Amino acid sequence: METSFPSAGFAKLAPGKYELTVYAITGNNVASPQKKLLIIVQAPWWLTWWAYCIYILAAITAFYIIYRIAKRENKLKRDLAIAEKEKELNQRKLEFFTNISHELRTPMTQYTVH
Repeated sequence: METSFPSAGFAKLAPGKYELTVYAITGNNVASPQKKLLIIVQAPWWLTWWAYCIYILAAITAFYIIYRIAKRENKLKRDLAIAEKEKELNQRKLEFFTNISHELRTPMTQYTVH
């Protein structure tokens, strides 16, 4: 013989405090005294204040890492641009000194004075 008990389900309740009033009625329709139960539904761990602190710290850390990477990349680009300009400057200096030494080694055109 299967016994059936009355039951109540409270799935998906929002976090908070609830009061459940329970009373029973006997077979001859006499109500028993009421019983009150305090039910506290806790928030899931991922919705707690310390979880939010972890989320904020993770976001700040991610933004900081992205900032550092972007800053390093910009510095490398600036350094590369400076190196290119120095290379171009050195090339021009070399061409200038090559031209000067060529002029000194070859006779200059003769200017005749009349």
